[in-house]
Order: sequence, then structure tokens, then C-alpha cells
Amino acid sequence: MRFLLTNPKRLKRYGSWAMVTGATDGIERALAHELAKHDLNLILVSINPSKLASVSDDFRQEFP
Repeated sequence: MRFLLTNPKRLKRYGSWAMVTGATDGIERALAHELAKHDLNLILVSINPSKLASVSDDFRQEFP
């Protein structure tokens, strides 16, 4: 994944959407944040609905 994030133009070759599972904590949350910084639309998946709502709200505020 580092290869893709070092050249953001490559990300768009795979589409404008990314799904991140376990997106409320740790590396997966950091990955989702990086993808959002590069203007990808995200589908965030988590087993904890309250954490998911919090992360989603945070991302929506930072990346309108």
C-alpha cells in the first residue's frame, strides 16, 4: 500500500472508491485517513456502530 500512497495518481487508476474494514482503530483508521486525503470516496466497515459513527463524523468534518 505504501507504493500506492507515495504516488496518489495511481490510486485513481483503481477507481474512486475504497472499502476499509476495521476502520475505527489503528492501522486501518490511518489507512482510511490517508485514502480520504487523496480524495477517495470511502466505505468504512466496523463491528462497533458507535465508533464507526464517530470516525465517520470526524472524516466528514475534515474532508467535506
